[in-house]
Amino acid sequence: MFSAVQAEEPARFMGDWSFWKRVRRLVESPRPLLELEGDVHFYEPPKTPFPDPVFGKFDAQVTGLGIEILDNNVDWLRQNPHDYWIGGVHLHPGNDWRWNAERIQFLIKERSSM
Repeated sequence: MFSAVQAEEPARFMGDWSFWKRVRRLVESPRPLLELEGDVHFYEPPKTPFPDPVFGKFDAQVTGLGIEILDNNVDWLRQNPHDYWIGGVHLHPGNDWRWNAERIQFLIKERSSM
């Protein structure tokens, strides 16, 4: 999964550890976007030895909510509010920064009915 995401990035900015932390959030959120097949629990890959035999067997599927979000019918952050700091910015339900491709900049998203 990491290699596929990196191949799509024009400017590779995310290392493997930050990538897996984001995947963890998609799997372990109260309303997850990904689910793992079988009787396994998600964890970041171990530092050594790598590749880990159990980690290599993860099979992730997109949930129904994940499909709704990919179709732009549902807002991810309204389903799974966040509260954390990144790069000196406190992201929380009242401070939802979103990328606006038309304006080519981040904007604070106004609350919508989505």
